[in-house]
Amino acid sequence: MSKEIKNKVGLGGLVALIIGGTIGSGIFALPATMTANANPLGILIGWAIVAVGMFALTSVYRNLTLQQPEIDDGIYGWSKALFGHLGGFIANYGHGIGDAVGNASYLTVIFSAFGGFTLFRFFGDGTTWPAVVAASVLLWLITFLVAQGVKDSTVVNNVTTVIKIIPLAAFIILALLNFHAPTFWASFASTRVFDAGSHHWHQVSIFAQSKSVLLSAMWTLIGLESATIYATRAKRLSDVAKATTLGSLAIILLLVGTSVLSLGLLAPSQISQLHTPSMAGLMAQMVGNWGSTLINACLIVSVTGALLAWITLCSEEIRLTGRSGSATKWLNRLISTKPRKTPCWSPRG
Repeated sequence: MSKEIKNKVGLGGLVALIIGGTIGSGIFALPATMTANANPLGILIGWAIVAVGMFALTSVYRNLTLQQPEIDDGIYGWSKALFGHLGGFIANYGHGIGDAVGNASYLTVIFSAFGGFTLFRFFGDGTTWPAVVAASVLLWLITFLVAQGVKDSTVVNNVTTVIKIIPLAAFIILALLNFHAPTFWASFASTRVFDAGSHHWHQVSIFAQSKSVLLSAMWTLIGLESATIYATRAKRLSDVAKATTLGSLAIILLLVGTSVLSLGLLAPSQISQLHTPSMAGLMAQMVGNWGSTLINACLIVSVTGALLAWITLCSEEIRLTGRSGSATKWLNRLISTKPRKTPCWSPRG
């Protein structure tokens, strides 16, 4: 493994990067998203299929990491080893560009959530001019933080990850305590699904219900590969494999816990009509209006943390292509975390 980087990331930091990059805004809207086209049985079948696929994918990441220890730069390194520099470049830049474009949606969600508070109503749905200007400022601030070094941005990501997990865990615990079994079983295997858009009931087979869950759930798992991308910065390569497994377990527990336990609080037809984020409405149902405010605040922290994680990922992916010669070498320049008289940018030695 490369020894050029002094500030290495430990197991906890790698796990936080996976959770921070994967848990964004989707989990807060998941209850309504799932129940829009499915009832409990369809949702459970869909999640079972997603879980099997997810752990199969993470097993591939884990095995490649452990069996190819000479390749310490994840997706890019494996692609380059198999298809050469061009294949590695396309794989990494394709992934990085997708991450960068996706960050625009995170910025919109952040200021849309702010717009839900009376004080920041001028942000509207996140697409007003004040929101666009504020989003640009936030983007540059986070980019500046990332430019100070991955170690610093990882510490901030660790903090935001803990902050976002606590309310989610609280929601799951409260949902367990308030779980009403008759509500859950009332529409368990029903093929009648309420369309919140048309306000009509439709007949949807269990197969079609589970298929809709697959389509809704798969995109919430983007980010599982985060630890492999940071393999060059890990204290131990084995930590990358462990973090991938632990992060995946934590993510699936949070996603399944919030979406399935919600079915014991309200009927699917009621959940599907809740205002986005639907988790806020469910929290208000259990503890009152302050619960909704808490979830909205958590949404802002969660998406900001995910934005930080993805901007850091983008910068790391660009660096890796320069480090291994698939792109110009100056992309591999690192920023020193300690002030010094010489220029802070220095090429790899």
